[in-house]
Amino acid sequence: MTAPRLTRFLHQIQALDKRLIFTIVCVLELAVFAADLLTGLYIPFGSYYLLPISLAAWCLGIWPTILFIFISSLLRHYALLDLIPENSSVKYFAADILTAVLIYSLVSFLLIQLKRAYEELATYTGKLEGRVERAEKRERLESSIRRAVLSDLEAIIELTGIGGEDGDFSNDVTTLVRQQTLRTTFSESIQGGTGSRPTWVGGTATVPIEFWVADIGHTIAGYFMIMGLDQKQGAERELHAIAVAREYRGQGVGTAMVDFLCAHYYGRRLYAACMPNSTMRQMLKRRGFFHYSDTKQGYVIVERVEWPQDKGLLKQAETSQT
Repeated sequence: MTAPRLTRFLHQIQALDKRLIFTIVCVLELAVFAADLLTGLYIPFGSYYLLPISLAAWCLGIWPTILFIFISSLLRHYALLDLIPENSSVKYFAADILTAVLIYSLVSFLLIQLKRAYEELATYTGKLEGRVERAEKRERLESSIRRAVLSDLEAIIELTGIGGEDGDFSNDVTTLVRQQTLRTTFSESIQGGTGSRPTWVGGTATVPIEFWVADIGHTIAGYFMIMGLDQKQGAERELHAIAVAREYRGQGVGTAMVDFLCAHYYGRRLYAACMPNSTMRQMLKRRGFFHYSDTKQGYVIVERVEWPQDKGLLKQAETSQT
């Protein structure tokens, strides 16, 4: 029996109802005892009592196993009474039963330890397979992320409007007038790579602007917008907007875009604005973004330093989640 078949067989046995397994163990016990009596002295059946004991140890736990160890020891001793001299002392009977108990107990202990090791290995294997699957999915999603081009504009505007309807952006982005304004400014930013923005200290500035999209099967599943902070043209960047199409939510698209952002701009100081208890806030925290300031509008500004891994901040962020 190959390893996969053995694994499936063991899972099928463990999936059975405990009462059914207990009944099977009892039937096995009686069958071995009957065979032991019928064959007399010709065939030793002491080792066959390990069949019901092993099944109990694997499927029923410690206490049922102890019960069948004592039952098997007593039945074995009864089947061998004809071999025991009539003038034997009680100590002889006790020693014979105790020997059987010790042997059966040792085998049961080893089998229980083997089961625990098997379950730990199965758990670890399952987690490892899950990690590999998630890594492959994340790699596929991240490979779908590219710089936006002008033909993506209408999809970006549509996603912005959906974000406004869902409360991710201000509600005015759902109006036709606002969308027309966004269409003009987004178009200029996609083509020119710069645009005007209000600065945190007041006023406006022309800053670098980048649009990135998640292109899955020639469908724009999401986008994010990166902006410089002010007219100084520094290396710092702000995650200014991110949106995912409704039909792609819960599939890791948003996570893939944030991971891509952190990897692509690693070595730069990054900022983002989000609501205090939002999913985005927790996701950014796990990626080394920490509180920077609060806005009058109720947003939290979070910051990620240039080299968070070198400074131990990514580990600190992971620890804070546990």
